Amino acid sequence: MISLTDISRLLLTIAARRMPEERRDWGAAMLAELGQIHDPASRWRFALGCTRVALFPPRKGGLLQTMRNLTMKNITTNLGAAALISFILVLPFAILESLNQTITKQNALGLILLFGVLWLLPTAFIVILVPIMRTVRAGNSIMANPMNLLFRAAFLVLIAWMWGGLFIDQLPCFLGVPNCD
Repeated sequence: MISLTDISRLLLTIAARRMPEERRDWGAAMLAELGQIHDPASRWRFALGCTRVALFPPRKGGLLQTMRNLTMKNITTNLGAAALISFILVLPFAILESLNQTITKQNALGLILLFGVLWLLPTAFIVILVPIMRTVRAGNSIMANPMNLLFRAAFLVLIAWMWGGLFIDQLPCFLGVPNCD
């Protein structure tokens, strides 16, 4: 009678024989590794995992390409969310400006530039801050890479200082003070 451990070996042997010629050494290595595992449950997990990989090998660049795609998806999602949050932050000031000031051809370009910068700075702030927040939320130490943290913190302070200064300078214009510039 065949034991369960022999069946796991038989399963892996069949899968290894179905592998392409250039990967047969890998199949032999899997069989040798299976011989070193004595716990029946561990043998079966190993044999099933190896069989799955032997019969359905990963595509070339499969995992790496998937990780790159997910990274790009995260970047575009983060950038889109940051842009939306920044737009919502700046929108009330743009509305106040349009209600309290007369927009002419002479000042339209300046207003577009002003609100573009007021929108772009918080977008950059959020994009820089999100990885730090994800690290903290995951329970990892933010001090794992102190130079990265230092540069991020310096840029965050610089962006906040620039946005705050620009906002304070333009606040009278938003509120309708005549000759505010």
